[in-house]
Amino acid sequence: MWLALLLGTALGASDPPPEEAPEAPAEPEPVEDEEGSTPTEPPAPAAPEVYEIPRVPELDSVVEAAEVAQRTLLRSRVGVRPELGLVLATDQQVDAGARLGGTIAVHWWTVPQKGLRWSGETLAGAAGLVGGVQGWDAEVSSTVGPWLGPVSLRLGPVLRGDSTGSPNRTTNLPDAFLVGFKGTMTVDADHVVFQAGATPVWAVAGTRAAGPAPGVTELDVHGSLSFRARLGPLIKLQVGVGSTTRLTAIGPLVDLHLLLHLAPGIP
Repeated sequence: MWLALLLGTALGASDPPPEEAPEAPAEPEPVEDEEGSTPTEPPAPAAPEVYEIPRVPELDSVVEAAEVAQRTLLRSRVGVRPELGLVLATDQQVDAGARLGGTIAVHWWTVPQKGLRWSGETLAGAAGLVGGVQGWDAEVSSTVGPWLGPVSLRLGPVLRGDSTGSPNRTTNLPDAFLVGFKGTMTVDADHVVFQAGATPVWAVAGTRAAGPAPGVTELDVHGSLSFRARLGPLIKLQVGVGSTTRLTAIGPLVDLHLLLHLAPGIP
């Protein structure tokens, strides 16, 4: 009996003590309003502050320059001008020939919102003369000038080579190269274009006697009247008539020609 009691006490002492139950987390205390009776939600976080970028004077000048560049654009147009005309040699007797050729034209202009604009034109052309007046001519010119409203003025250098004669004449114009300058005034009233100008030139190569105009080898006076229309959205057409009178050593050479200008339909 004593042995059983001793064994029971030893076994009871070896058992682990019972584990205690974990405590439940404490509930948050409600936030009371000023009266201390009704619980309310915690206050919302404050909105973040907005940072305003300071103005930089240098950046303002750059933006202003960009706006000016946007207002002042440069546009250009490349066109083809077939040439068909009648050439008359009118000194003492009248001889007539046909003029066949063509010109490539590059026209550029600035496009500000208003006020003074600038425009320029570069021409490169050649033609042959057949019939009663025979020969050839080739010319390259580049003019530039101001453009205000419908009126533009352009001035620039010109280089020309030509030879003109007639089987019915003993005096002709032999091969020669001439340089000078071309001055042109254009009145562009949208669909109607009037142009007039003069081109004095001096011989720099070949034999060329001076004409009746004082101080120059030859003087060209030219004018034209044309009308502009569109052939669909892609082609701009300009048709009209023109004349050029060359005061030469063999008398006036009058060139009466049809105008036909074809160019892309840029506004």
